[in-house]
Amino acid sequence: MRCIMDIETLTLLGDSVRSWCEDNASLLGKMEHKQPSNELLNQLYGTFNSLGILSILGEQETHHEIEALAEVATQLAYHSPSIAVMVVQQNMAAWLFTEAGKSAPEGWISLPVYDAASEWRFQINHRYNQGQLSLDGRWSSLPLLNVATHALLPIAAKEGRDFQLILLPLTQNERGLSVSAPAVTLGLRACPTADLQFAQYDVKQEHILLSGEKARACTELLWSHAETCMMAIRAGIAKASYRTARDYAAQRYQGGKIIIEHSLIRKMLADFYRETCAMDESWRMMAQGLQSDQPLRHGQVGVALKSGDLLPWLTSDGIQILGGVGYMEDYIQERRFRDAKQCEFLLGHPHARTLNLWHHESE
Repeated sequence: MRCIMDIETLTLLGDSVRSWCEDNASLLGKMEHKQPSNELLNQLYGTFNSLGILSILGEQETHHEIEALAEVATQLAYHSPSIAVMVVQQNMAAWLFTEAGKSAPEGWISLPVYDAASEWRFQINHRYNQGQLSLDGRWSSLPLLNVATHALLPIAAKEGRDFQLILLPLTQNERGLSVSAPAVTLGLRACPTADLQFAQYDVKQEHILLSGEKARACTELLWSHAETCMMAIRAGIAKASYRTARDYAAQRYQGGKIIIEHSLIRKMLADFYRETCAMDESWRMMAQGLQSDQPLRHGQVGVALKSGDLLPWLTSDGIQILGGVGYMEDYIQERRFRDAKQCEFLLGHPHARTLNLWHHESE
C-alpha cells in the first residue's frame, strides 16, 4: 500500500499551481497560440524544476504519489493542457530513473506518451550482432524531442520477452540517429512533437537504463498508473470549457433574453456540468485507490478510455453554446476542442487499446 497524501497538502499544492498559472496567464496563452521557441521551453523547465513539480515521482518520499501529480496536471490543464502533458511526462521519466537507482539528467526528457505498452514492439526494429544491440526504423510523435536533452525509449521484442529501456543523448551528434523537424499539430501546440530516426544505430551499454522482465513490468506499471494523470488533464480541459460556456451564456442576450434562460441552453449546460463533475471525480477516486505494485483493473482502464472519448463531445458543446464566436480565438473554445482531440491519444490509440483490453479478457 502507498501512503496517501492528505487532503490539506493536496489542496495547497493545487492552489499554488493554479496561482502560478493565473499569474502567468499571458505567457501560457502565447505558448498555446503558437509553437514556443526552444529557449522559452528551456526557461519553463528551469521554472518548474525550481518549483519541484518535475520530480514529484522522482523523490523517495513521493515516489508513488500519483494523486499529487494528477492534481498538478488538472490545475495546469485548465490553463495549458500542453504544459500539463510536459510535466506528467517529465515525472514519468523521474519515476523510471528512481526505479533504476540513478539520478535524472538535467533538461527535458522525451518519452513516447502517445504509445501504449502494447504498441512499443511495433515502433523500432532491433537486433543483436555479437551481443551489440542495433536499432533501425522511426519512432513517431515523441513530445519535446527537439528541445529534450535525452529520449527514454522502451525497446520491446515482437516475439519473446526481450526488453530494454534505453536512454539516448540527443545533444550529441550520434551516428545513425537523427531528429526530424517539429510536427505541425492542431492540438497541444505548446508541446511540440517530432520523429526519431534510427539507421543501424548501435546502443552503448551505458545507455541501457533497465532491462529484462522486471524492467518491462516496472515500465508497464508506470504507463498504467499514468492513466490517472491523463484523466486529470482531460478533466481540467472540460472544466475550463464548461466555465467559459457558462459565463458567456449568463451574459449574452439573444431573442430578447439572456441565453442561459433558454431551456435548451440550460439543458446543455446542466449535462455539461454533470459530465465534468463525473470526469473530475473519476480520476480522484482512481488515484486514491491505486496500489503501488498493481496496474489498473480493466474497468478502470475502461473509465480512462471513456474520458478520452467523451472530452471532444463536451468541448464541442462548449463551442456550440457560444454560437459563431465559439469558433474564433477570442474565447479559446476552439483550442480546447483541438486539445481534446489530441488528448484522446495519450498513452496510445484508444481503439487499439480497447481491442487489446478485450483480447486479454477473451484469452
